[in-house]
Amino acid sequence: MNTERDYGDLMQFLLYFREQYSDDDEFNSFVMQSLRSFVYDLRDLGVYISISPQSLKWPPISVALENRITE
Repeated sequence: MNTERDYGDLMQFLLYFREQYSDDDEFNSFVMQSLRSFVYDLRDLGVYISISPQSLKWPPISVALENRITE
């Protein structure tokens, strides 16, 4: 991961936790879970972001739950 790049505030916040994870896979899992939570939390503010479940590698149960929430 390029740590010298100027990232936005959210990525800078996530990178703060990087050294808590032993490898990139574990950190990437943390980032993906954080992103999922952030997307749901934004709904409380009336902000809706659509992200392809395949790009987040969501398990099928999460997709089914998402479909029920948005119906």
